[in-house]
Amino acid sequence: MAYIGFDLDNTLGIFYHVAAAGHFFSQEIFDNSETLHLNPNFHLSSGLRKRLAAAEERFLRQIAIRPHLVNEILRPNLDALIRPVLQGRIYGKVRAVCIYSNTVNTFSMKLAKTLIEERYNAPGLFCACVDATDPLRETDFHNRNAEPKKTYPVLKNIFKTLCHIRSSIPPSKIIFVDDRKVPHTIKTAEAGGLTYIKPVAYNPVISREHKKEILYILLETLSAEELLNDDEYLNSSIFRCLKRPYFNERIRIIGNFGDLLQYVADEITAPWGKGVSHFKDDGKTLRQELIRGIGRH
Repeated sequence: MAYIGFDLDNTLGIFYHVAAAGHFFSQEIFDNSETLHLNPNFHLSSGLRKRLAAAEERFLRQIAIRPHLVNEILRPNLDALIRPVLQGRIYGKVRAVCIYSNTVNTFSMKLAKTLIEERYNAPGLFCACVDATDPLRETDFHNRNAEPKKTYPVLKNIFKTLCHIRSSIPPSKIIFVDDRKVPHTIKTAEAGGLTYIKPVAYNPVISREHKKEILYILLETLSAEELLNDDEYLNSSIFRCLKRPYFNERIRIIGNFGDLLQYVADEITAPWGKGVSHFKDDGKTLRQELIRGIGRH
């Protein structure tokens, strides 16, 4: 049986601009930044955590029910990557599927999982979503100031630990899909039979209208869940922190709701994408490579 790992950004879709909204739902690490709480002893109550979880779920669903947003976020030829996997599951050829990403934005993983599983009516398609902050990635970091590696031992451990696979997983059973221009270290496992698939990167310019709509959905969600009038929420450490970027020294001080809203608005409206005017459809090649890789099992 095959075990399939997918990269996140520019492979499955483009999530940066939407993922910034996650800052409003958690105290955790997001974006290419580390969240440093000004009062680390201030913890959210269980009641507030439940309300935030409900708000987060509502926001994700509001994105998922808007096809014009989903079609811009997800890779245009995503069918070529997902449908062979779904067929493989039906015929017992695919055992487990995960997302193995170098993002440090946990919320973007939830977004991708939700949008893809909703689109294909495939709940539980991804048994694990692992970003660069996961403890399982420790050996991937050869230099804390550089992008972490992606390696066969870590991917195997993801399937073993998070997908609860007990049988052996040699490289020949793994298919890994990543658009990265310079292949990750995991490619060296091709000598042992691993299948490494490199799609064309999906990197569009996100329309200004869609960025504004995402901000509107965020504020509408906070209002609908009655968080804008919640004193515990507005005085929580979510709005009392420093945002320290992951790869440079710029620090943003967050002291209140307005500060975080401006920070998130800046992230959402940033010029993500490289202005690709025409996406090169490599769907036929991707489908053939996946079917060939899955068919070996």
